[in-house]
Amino acid sequence: SACAAGIAKGLPLSTAVAEAWAYVAEAIRRAPGLGQGHGPLDHGWPLR
Repeated sequence: SACAAGIAKGLPLSTAVAEAWAYVAEAIRRAPGLGQGHGPLDHGWPLR
């Protein structure tokens, strides 16, 4: 999960959670509009 990645990088828990929340929120915002309902997240957005 995004939180676990932050903790593995040595971030404090509160920072890891905040950064994970921001990452997932942006991945949802940039998700392609495929089909009906919720589509896949755009996990690669930081790489562009």
